[in-house]
Amino acid sequence: MKAPSPQLFQQMRRSFNNGGDKNLMASEKLISLLPPMKRIICFCPVLLDMDDKCCDEKIPSGTNNFEVYSISAAISDPYLSFATPLKSKGAATRWMDRSLYIPKDFSTSTGGEGKSKQPVFWRNLPQSQDELLMQVGEEYNDIGGVVFGLPIKLTHDSNNVNIKDVRDVLRNELGNLQTLHSSNKNCNRSLSLRPFNLQCQIDDQVTLDEALKRANEQPEMWEELNLSSFLEPDLGRSRNHPKCVSNHAAAALNTFLWEVSGGWMNTFG
Repeated sequence: MKAPSPQLFQQMRRSFNNGGDKNLMASEKLISLLPPMKRIICFCPVLLDMDDKCCDEKIPSGTNNFEVYSISAAISDPYLSFATPLKSKGAATRWMDRSLYIPKDFSTSTGGEGKSKQPVFWRNLPQSQDELLMQVGEEYNDIGGVVFGLPIKLTHDSNNVNIKDVRDVLRNELGNLQTLHSSNKNCNRSLSLRPFNLQCQIDDQVTLDEALKRANEQPEMWEELNLSSFLEPDLGRSRNHPKCVSNHAAAALNTFLWEVSGGWMNTFG
């Protein structure tokens, strides 16, 4: 099978034990090392249903045996009391346009490739961690740690690749982005403690029913999420609509904040 053209994609050929894992730690340790008044950003992969009417991703030639994953992103407040989905502010910050193409027979347990020997491809990721964090928004220049989560589990999920393997691919790739832009005059972040120096991952995958229940029980934590978008008849519980994609990481981050720091109730209750 012919691989996608280099003009459209950049290819991941790095080791899965290089860069992306060296700063990985337990969630409790991340919280203990996180400087005061620093935010946490969460990334998680979201499988795109290419037959869904809400999906505007175009499959290039040579990628029919790949699953396509968008990147959902959310950020906490400085008090670690709630999560906010990162919303688009133009083409540069359309997080769902950043795509991972994963071979359908992929597994990290086999060294990061499947029987087809096809590599993983990604599209529209920046070249450096600094650039990635700048695209989050200038108002969020106080990020201190990174969490990699799992998307909301929907009843009709049908991905071939283990979602935790996809999360590990995403973590590995973002961890391997260059960190050579410290001389960038437009970057106002302190480089003495980079957010990617403090990383953890979430293994629990919340279901939509669980998320709706928690939103009802803890409205202050969940008011920034638009979970009702999953229930709109015209979307049919679509993962692909921008109103839905942005909520996956926020649901994962809210669950994380509740478990490790008590969330809103512990901070303001």
